[in-house]
Amino acid sequence: MPAALVTPGAWKSVLGAARRLPPAVSCTFLECRLGPDAPAVDLGVSVTAAEGRPILQAATPADLRLSGEEAAIWGRVQEIARVWADPASPLHDRVPVVSLELDSGEITRGRLMPSVALCLDPSLMKRSSPPDAIGHGLADCAPSLEAGLSVLSSEPLTPHARADLHRCFEALPAGGRVVHVGFMVGRRPSALKLFAAMDKDKVLGYLDAIRWPGSFAEAASMIATFGSGPDTFRLELTIGERLLPRVGLEFSSRRGPDPARRALIGRCVDEGLCTPEKRDALLSWPGSARVAIAGNDWPARLSRWIDMKVVHDPPEPLEAKCYLGFMSHLSLM
Repeated sequence: MPAALVTPGAWKSVLGAARRLPPAVSCTFLECRLGPDAPAVDLGVSVTAAEGRPILQAATPADLRLSGEEAAIWGRVQEIARVWADPASPLHDRVPVVSLELDSGEITRGRLMPSVALCLDPSLMKRSSPPDAIGHGLADCAPSLEAGLSVLSSEPLTPHARADLHRCFEALPAGGRVVHVGFMVGRRPSALKLFAAMDKDKVLGYLDAIRWPGSFAEAASMIATFGSGPDTFRLELTIGERLLPRVGLEFSSRRGPDPARRALIGRCVDEGLCTPEKRDALLSWPGSARVAIAGNDWPARLSRWIDMKVVHDPPEPLEAKCYLGFMSHLSLM
């Protein structure tokens, strides 16, 4: 693990939290801040319907030795897994992946307090199915949204928040879709996060259509500075009591050599959002290796990749983050 991105202390906390999770994880990602003096590292894991859902459903708070608020939050995680597994639930066929995110502040304190993200794009795990073959409007996603809200929200949405949430789906441009909805269960105050994929030339029009309260000049500057690579990226939006001015641009990695990713990291350095030391650590991360894993009879291949995000959260300055992703799978060579 590159120490420039994950300090020994942060790694110890991450490992401590990871070892307490049930063995339902298909891939792991560490969210790191790229600026100077920013050592916080969040832990994220993804659970697939095919492999991890039954394990997640069976993991009770008592099994994980949780009590109090930790047990209450994990009870919601177990309940959403139960609903997800029910063939009659709208989540069963709509949601291919559920992700759990544990904030650095909580895992440093030894607390298992995950937020939960539901993937609403079934094509994400079916590369032969184009996203446009599946409906992504409000009518298509509302049953899954309501199922998630009923289990994961500690309080009803305000009328403003519900109207803003619906508008984020109704205003999607052609080809756009909300890929993930995050329920920030472990945070106070609680919030929803939406990750909407669309062509970059549609972003400003979309922000206008959803009545985003932030600075359009700042958003345009972000896109011009950091969005010169891929034609499509994910827009991160946050809804509290209503839609907030916070916005993020998320860039997913591509398989194989990725000059656009290298260029994006370089722009983050040029803009003062990433230190040279963290840049070098980032560039050394992607790849794969055949490794021996304790308890396994056969070596596994460990694949590593990077996703990136630039966040504007006024009045704070711009911030760049990375997601160090990794997963193991059977390797014959």
